[in-house]
Amino acid sequence: MKFFDDAIRLNRNLIVAYSKRKEAVKERNQEDGLFSDGMERFKAGKLRDALPIFQQCKTHDPYHPKIDEVLKLTEENIQSAKKSFEEAEKFRGMKNWSEAGKLYSKTLKLDSEYPDVASRQEEVVREEKTGQQLFDEGSSHFVGKKLTSALNLFKQCKEQSPYHSLVNNALNDTEERLKKIAALHNEAEVSIKKHKHGNTIATLENLLDIYPLSL
Repeated sequence: MKFFDDAIRLNRNLIVAYSKRKEAVKERNQEDGLFSDGMERFKAGKLRDALPIFQQCKTHDPYHPKIDEVLKLTEENIQSAKKSFEEAEKFRGMKNWSEAGKLYSKTLKLDSEYPDVASRQEEVVREEKTGQQLFDEGSSHFVGKKLTSALNLFKQCKEQSPYHSLVNNALNDTEERLKKIAALHNEAEVSIKKHKHGNTIATLENLLDIYPLSL
């Protein structure tokens, strides 16, 4: 009789063990599914979507072999994206379009759905393009010796894009030429008053070489 009792008890233990194992496998599959879903979103840069999924996975299985690592990395990337965005906003406020654009791109690389970044990035690209157009137009006028209009365009570029890499040199060169023109003009006036016609002609020729009568 004892033999039969032991057999029944053993059989019941096996059934319970099998049932628990089946339940554990089901839970692990569910946890692996959550983890895979979180990783898919993480790799796509959707950190705000991935974080609660990883947190849920951690709750279900606190001993998952990779969950602590990816949770930490996700949280760090969210903070890095936030810091990058804040730095980009600072440069945007300074009209440093190039640096702001780089930092907005970095933010999107870390967190592809970070709020407002896409529209901000479009804005700084547009503003940087406007500044470059003003500079290019000013350079064209400078080459054509239309110095007054070139100066105005470079000033507009400086106002619109103060961190343009070439605008300060262009402004300085243009202002130096205009100063030289003013000096030559005064010299010509003095020569005319003193009836030094040879000097006057030479001075006017120098003047026209820098600043033709067309403007």
